[in-house]
Amino acid sequence: MPRARRWAKDLFAARKPKTDDLRFYLSPVTISVVTNLDSASYRKWFEENSAFLTCDKKGRLLVDAAARELGLHFDQPQFFPKSIERLKDPASAAKARELLSRYAPDGPPSGSAEEWEQWWQANRPYLFFSERGSYRWYIDPLAKRRGLPSDQLRGPARASLGL
Repeated sequence: MPRARRWAKDLFAARKPKTDDLRFYLSPVTISVVTNLDSASYRKWFEENSAFLTCDKKGRLLVDAAARELGLHFDQPQFFPKSIERLKDPASAAKARELLSRYAPDGPPSGSAEEWEQWWQANRPYLFFSERGSYRWYIDPLAKRRGLPSDQLRGPARASLGL
C-alpha cells in the first residue's frame, strides 16, 4: 500500500528515525538523501520536496524528479492544463507526457496535446486524485454515469439511486 506523505512529514521530529522506519516509508534513493540529515535539515528538505513525493512500486516515497524539474504538482487539478501546455513545448514534451501517463494512466494512449486537452475537458468534472490509490488520478464512474461532478456527489447524493 502506498505510504502517505503526512506520515513522512514528522519522521525526524522527535528523534532520528531507525533504519527500519526509513525503509518502511522511503525508497532506497530517498533514504540515501535524508539518512544523514538532522531534524531541521529534514524539515527543510520535506518542505522543498513534499509536493513532488510519490510512491515507488513498493509504496515507498520518493521525489518525482521530472515533476520537480517542470514544477508540476501532480496532485492538484492545475496539473492537467499545465502539463498539456508543456506538451506543446518540444523541450518539455517528453517529460510532460511521461508525467501525464504516470498520474493519469486512463488518459489517451498516444498522448498528443490535443488528445489530452479533449480527454481532460471530457473528464475534468469526474476526476479525483488519490494518494492511497497509488498517487494517481481516477475517473469517478458513478459521477460520470450520472453526469454530476464528483465533488457534488457526496453523502446522500452518492447513495441515492434516484439520480
